[in-house]
Amino acid sequence: MLIATLGGCAEFEPAPEDLDAVLHYAWMHYDAGLDEELDQALENAYAAIEGDPDAEPIEGTISDLTREALDTVGMPGDIDPETPAGMLLVDTLPCTMDQIAAVLTADDLGALYPDEYAVLSRSYTRDAAAFRTGAEPVSEWTTEFQDELLGKAYIRTHQGGGRWVPGVFDRDAIVQRSWLPEPAEWPDSSTYHWDQDYQLDLYIDAGDGHLTHLLALWRSVGSESLSSDAEFMQTMILRSKKGWDERTAELCTDGTL
Repeated sequence: MLIATLGGCAEFEPAPEDLDAVLHYAWMHYDAGLDEELDQALENAYAAIEGDPDAEPIEGTISDLTREALDTVGMPGDIDPETPAGMLLVDTLPCTMDQIAAVLTADDLGALYPDEYAVLSRSYTRDAAAFRTGAEPVSEWTTEFQDELLGKAYIRTHQGGGRWVPGVFDRDAIVQRSWLPEPAEWPDSSTYHWDQDYQLDLYIDAGDGHLTHLLALWRSVGSESLSSDAEFMQTMILRSKKGWDERTAELCTDGTL
């Protein structure tokens, strides 16, 4: 596939080798970073996890986002970047890059992931069809979700987008970034909250029809008695994310995509 590229005359900033640091670097360089910078970041991230298609999923934590990181997505200045809990998940999927591009820009995510969430609406401000083919390096979207958490219904609207990164190990990769610009609405509860949510996904072509998925997530969600700092909540959140990976693997292998 021929991927359109983003470039410019900015000075190259080398990517760090530490996994935690390079994920923060990828977040900060998503918009304005050179293709070569993100290329190096993804190769360093892959090296840090010693990418192996047969390895078991990796779960962990990641350090807090910074005020500068929140500024890149226009969050108000009074939002505390240290409130969300940082989580990490690394997995391998039996998918091609074309298939994951199709998933990321699917119009009806609820139909593809009926056990994960219901999607009320999705709109694009950058050409999704051209992004799927690689003709456009970037796509942007807004997605409204409706679901339940711990038995309480909520509605949340996410901003997000994806960017192709050509040349990672002489192949291609995609970086996806999304965030919650406003707190979720809870029609039936005043004690639950979902105030902040920032997600970074690196999809790296591992060859032989597989890709490595690195997920970094910073989330503030819970109730008066339970927060995302709690081990129980983090286990539940990462279990849901692993469920998304498992369903995506099914979609890639059962002929749906």
